[in-house]
Amino acid sequence: MELMHRFMERGDKRNRGESEGVKKRTVGELLQAAEERTEKWRKLAAKKAAAEKVRRAREAEIARTKHLDKISGRSVSKNLILRFFRNLLAPPT
Repeated sequence: MELMHRFMERGDKRNRGESEGVKKRTVGELLQAAEERTEKWRKLAAKKAAAEKVRRAREAEIARTKHLDKISGRSVSKNLILRFFRNLLAPPT
């Protein structure tokens, strides 16, 4: 019974605008907040797009290098050089 009484009291306070901790905002404040959120989303989207563009360019450069190495026949010598340096830098066994 008391639980129902407290529930009804809260509902009455909300209907009268006496809600605890709720700050009423004007239309102007709501519009400003919406514009700020929109601007934040735009900046985030632009940042993600720029990062994606850099990633794609890097992948394209890697693919281009691999292709050029393959058609020039340098991939074998490149692998030999890499193995040499890995063995050189590897700890002694």
